[in-house]
Amino acid sequence: MNPSETLIAQITHIAQEAAIGLLAKTGTVQPFGVIVIDNEPAPITYFPAEENPKASFAQWLDSVTREVKHRVSEGDVKGFAIVTAMEKGQQKVFAVQIEAAGNAFVLIYPYSKNDQGQWVVKEPQRAG
Repeated sequence: MNPSETLIAQITHIAQEAAIGLLAKTGTVQPFGVIVIDNEPAPITYFPAEENPKASFAQWLDSVTREVKHRVSEGDVKGFAIVTAMEKGQQKVFAVQIEAAGNAFVLIYPYSKNDQGQWVVKEPQRAG
């Protein structure tokens, strides 16, 4: 893998695992961000629902967007993901919007509960 592919794979993996963790813990995926900063040993994850659990979904999403924009304005961001859930009727998905290494795309992960009550996350569909 070249460095760009490695960066995208790293961001994707962290976003996916964190979303699955939120599903297991809370039953939903509140908006959050993953930010990779140059010369930082580990990516930053930002979960506004932890700071302000009574905020609305829209407020959490706004907080994530503001945090990412702030970090990008500082000029040392190598890549980021914004993760959020969407539901329509019985269909549930979480979306991972990734921007890194000159690429921008969205991965859509359908999820549901199986007969044993465990969350099952299907393979993502790529948009963009």
